Amino acid sequence: MAPASPDTGAAAQIQKPSNTAIGTDTRSLLAIQREGSQAGAMLPMPGEQAALAHARYLKSFQHPIPERFVGQPSGGSGVSLLGLTPSR
Repeated sequence: MAPASPDTGAAAQIQKPSNTAIGTDTRSLLAIQREGSQAGAMLPMPGEQAALAHARYLKSFQHPIPERFVGQPSGGSGVSLLGLTPSR
């Protein structure tokens, strides 16, 4: 039985996309987002909910943004965004 030639098999079946095809889908999706052509209708937010959301937004500026995140939460409910806590 003769060994397989180097140009056969799975590696030979892989084709590189043409340079013009790279990023086309991404550019199309970003254009849709930028233009808002697929956006849904604006939904009203009751005044009380809007006020609470705005208060949370303003309160977020009271804490500095840490340089990086490492480790696990050190207290509280034991839940944090993505399970990460600010490094010290």
